[in-house]
Amino acid sequence: MYYLLRYHYVDDMATLREPHRAAHLSRLWQEADAGRVTLAGVAGEAGREAVIMWDVEDPAVVSAFAEADPYMMAGLITSYDVMPWRTVVGENAQFPVRP
Repeated sequence: MYYLLRYHYVDDMATLREPHRAAHLSRLWQEADAGRVTLAGVAGEAGREAVIMWDVEDPAVVSAFAEADPYMMAGLITSYDVMPWRTVVGENAQFPVRP
C-alpha cells in the first residue's frame, strides 16, 4: 500500500535544517534502499512542506519514522500527517482503472 507522509516545517527551514540534514537524508536513503521510500522532497514554492511516498503495509512504520526523524527531534517539523494513497493511473498504480 502506498502512503504519503507530509511534513510542515518551521519558518527559515532552509537555514535551520543544516546541522540535521545529513542525518535526515541518511535515514531516508536507508528506507529507499530497503524499498520502503519511493520518492521524497520539498513541496511548494516556499519550501515549508515536504512529501515522502512510502510503499509499506503498515502506516505505523511511516509514523515511527516521522517521530524519530532528526528534523522532528530538532523541533523543525511543526506537524505531519500520514495519508493512504490509492493509486489508479500510471505504470505503478496499485489499483489500475481504465475507462
